[in-house]
Order: sequence, then structure tokens, then C-alpha cells
Amino acid sequence: MSRTILAAMVMAAAMLPSVAMAQDYQSLSEPAGGGRQPHRWGIGLQIGGLSQTEDYDAIGSDNEGNAFALTADWYVTRRLALTGGLYAEHTGMLTQYDASGLGPRKYWMAGLQAGAKFYFFPTKWIFQPYVGGSLYANVLNLGHNRGTFDFHTNENYSPLMHVSYDVQCPALSLAPQIGFDLRFVSNVSLTFAADYRWGTYGKSRVDARYTEGPQASTSVSMANPMSRMTYSMGLKLDFPMRVINWSRTQNTLLRLLGIWIGSR
Repeated sequence: MSRTILAAMVMAAAMLPSVAMAQDYQSLSEPAGGGRQPHRWGIGLQIGGLSQTEDYDAIGSDNEGNAFALTADWYVTRRLALTGGLYAEHTGMLTQYDASGLGPRKYWMAGLQAGAKFYFFPTKWIFQPYVGGSLYANVLNLGHNRGTFDFHTNENYSPLMHVSYDVQCPALSLAPQIGFDLRFVSNVSLTFAADYRWGTYGKSRVDARYTEGPQASTSVSMANPMSRMTYSMGLKLDFPMRVINWSRTQNTLLRLLGIWIGSR
């Protein structure tokens, strides 16, 4: 999933200069000067991936996972929005040793998020980048989750590894964020975002030892304070709803499709 999302974000970024110059989002719903009421609030659904870098015997190694969110925005001004909602993260353990998924063990975090976003481009553009920040309050796996297990790694000869782990998910995470909304009809936007979530009072500790194969008796240790990089894409619906000029919208969507085909 993470590679697909990253490819989509790169493709959209390549399209943006042409899209932003093509027309502003106001022209998608009615001619200029219509005196329309600005959007006051919106709801969005996002899905994406995460990467959690482990200190692996002084060498960086990443665990992977999935991230989900259902959010609502309230526009204090045309450029400043308060945001909040529900989020969930599904993170793997020892991802680099598992060829078939996120890892031999996985765990969830979920809870509430709240923050703010500031849009700094002219509001008439359909391309709306922003900077922001959020606080994530987790309610799952707050205590120590300890255990041991054995599994065969994806390395040559598929050696057996004995693993001891101790995971404590953070109660709070603080995350600066960057992203953009790409409005493709009057009330609907594609959304793209990336943030780095600093976990507080959380930890992930893994001690592993090969019990067979060429590296038998070799041990590795990994640790992380539960900080992770996330990236996501989604859809957002803004309110109040506006009447859509379908002729203009169709032309814009055809132009986007032509730009995408020309970039391949």
C-alpha cells in the first residue's frame, strides 16, 4: 500500500503547476462575482502508510504500517482551519525480516486527534497547500505488551529467530504536518498529507537471536521511542454545498486526465 500511495502523491505533485494555472476553484461551480458563501466546515477520510525507524545495532531499519483517519475541519477564516477526528495505526514488528507482510507481530494504536491547518496560497486556487500540527491521544496498548516468539525469517536458508519484545504505545504524540488539498469539483477535494509523530512515554524494544543457520547465536537489538513518519491520501467534502457547473467541471477533469496520460 505505501508504494502505491507514494506513487500517487508524486504523480499528483507533477500535475500541480499546470492545474493551478488552469483555473481557480471558484469557476468550477459558478461564474466569478456570484457572491457565494465561503466553505465553513468539511469532513474527510484518509488512508496511508507509516514508517517507524528502529535503532538497529547503530544501523537504521524501518518497520512499516498503515494509518487511517476520519476528520472534520472547521474554517475559522478562509485560510485557518481547526481540525479533529478519529485515527488508527496498525504497525508491524520486524518488518524487514518478513517477506509476506508488515511483520510476524503487529499492534494497533487508535484514539482522538486535534490540531490546526493554515493554507497560505490564494484562496481562489484549486491547489491549496498548508502547514499545520496535530496532537494524537491514543487509548490502545498503553501498558507494557511483552512476549516471546519464534519465526523463520525471509533471509537465505530461512533461519529460525527467537524474539523477545516489549512494546508500550505512547498516550500522546505531537506531529507537525504538511500537505495540500486539490479541489477537482466545487465541494470535493483530493487530500495529501505527511507528518512526523513524536511519541511521548512510549517505547518499542526488540531483542532477537538466531537459533539456527549460518548466523546461529548472533543477536540483534532494536529500539524506538514510538516516533513514526506517516503519509496519506484521501477525499474531503466541504460544506455548505454549492451548485456545480458540470460543463466547466468536465473540462477540468478531462484536462487533469490529459496531464496524467501525458506524464506516463
